[in-house]
Formats: sequence, C-alpha cells, structure tokens
Amino acid sequence: MSLFYRNPVSYGLGVIAMMAMAALFYAFSGFFLGDGFEVVGSQSTTGTVLSIEQTEIKGRFSTTTAYNAQVRLADGRQVNFALAPPYSQPGDTVPVKITRFKDGSTLHTLDLQRHQPWR
Repeated sequence: MSLFYRNPVSYGLGVIAMMAMAALFYAFSGFFLGDGFEVVGSQSTTGTVLSIEQTEIKGRFSTTTAYNAQVRLADGRQVNFALAPPYSQPGDTVPVKITRFKDGSTLHTLDLQRHQPWR
C-alpha cells in the first residue's frame, strides 16, 4: 500500500456530499432571493422631454458621455431615464416603455423599438 493510496469509496462520498451542499445552496438562495425580478407585464406610452442632463464618465483610457432625461408621462408623472441616439431635445415627445415586476416595482425606459425617427 502506497503513502498516497485513497479508498475509492471516500471519493464517492465526497462527490455526494458536494452535490448535497450545492442542492441546499440552490434551494436556500431561491428562498431568500425570491422571484422579485419576474416581469408580470409591460405597457407603452409617450412622454415629453422636460430636461436633459449630460454626464461625462471618465474611464482609464477614454471618456464617454451619457444623457439622462427627465420626462413627463401622459398621465402627468415625471420619471428619469437614459436616452439613446438619436438624442431628443427638451419639448420632444418620446416613446416610453413601462415594465412591471412581480414585487410591485416598475421600470421606465426609452422604448427603443418605437424610437426610430429616421424611418
């Protein structure tokens, strides 16, 4: 018998123990994290751009400019979200997508499928 001899049964037990730990981790992470990000619906509307904020993001090798807009929705609420090119100006009407999640939260974004003024 060599110094580094291992019983093959101990390898099998180790694999079973690791699989059991992975299954428990998966079960408990699903319990604690829940399905809060599950989408339950979406809605399309329009909004009027009230103001645009330009932010420069400086990286190690380059600088990027991001544009965030404050938009008044058709129902009167005001929301903020990022703009995509071609950039709108204050007073322009933009398409807005409202995504609703299972936990009751909402996400307002520029509806990129309808935001194509060059067509």
